Amino acid sequence: MKKVLGLMFLLFIFKTNAQDYFSVIAENGLSIREKPSLKSEKIGKLETGKVVLLLEKTV
Repeated sequence: MKKVLGLMFLLFIFKTNAQDYFSVIAENGLSIREKPSLKSEKIGKLETGKVVLLLEKTV
């Protein structure tokens, strides 16, 4: 029982510290906008194949 609880604790720590990396797969790259809206001003662009780290999710 102690081994199972210890393993569950380790998995919890790993999951909470995991970081989400993603690659840009859009053929024309990915536009970066000032706000999460298609009407928002474009402030940059990520080229196809670029790897990015997800810091925050928005709705």
